[in-house]
Amino acid sequence: LGAAGAPTWITVGNDEPFDGDELRALYGDPTSYRERFNRRLEELIDQGWLLAEDADEMRREAEGGEF
Repeated sequence: LGAAGAPTWITVGNDEPFDGDELRALYGDPTSYRERFNRRLEELIDQGWLLAEDADEMRREAEGGEF
C-alpha cells in the first residue's frame, strides 16, 4: 500500500494468515497443501501468469509453512 493506504500499481494480492485449524480444514495436512500448491503453480506457469524462474522461491516458501 502507498503512504495514503491505497493500493499501488504493484499490488497483486494480499496476505491473510490462517491458523493451524483453518489450514487443516482447507488442506488436511502439509503434504496435501504442498501437492495442491505445486499443481496450481504449474498451471499458472503453463497459462503464462507466472514465470518459471520465480517458481523455486515460491516452492521454498510453501515448504516452510507449518500447520
